[in-house]
Amino acid sequence: MSSHNECPNCGYDFASNDRVCPYCGTSNPLYVAPTTPAPVANPTPSYVPPTQQKKKESGVNWVIFIVLLIFIWPAAIVYLLVCLDK
Repeated sequence: MSSHNECPNCGYDFASNDRVCPYCGTSNPLYVAPTTPAPVANPTPSYVPPTQQKKKESGVNWVIFIVLLIFIWPAAIVYLLVCLDK
């Protein structure tokens, strides 16, 4: 429940919890700012940075190269040339 005040400047009737008169903007002499409790410090961090992922090495995968060389040797040569161009 909020009580009403009369503006000392214009006579407009407004709520006592208003900081200023909504009609003319005059400060409310009876206004009391609401107090908010101070935030409690959290001793544990709420944000944990993600761990760095290992970068994938670019280059020739020798297992694939040897398998291709044994079964499909032209594809192995193409694979080697493509990987070395990177």
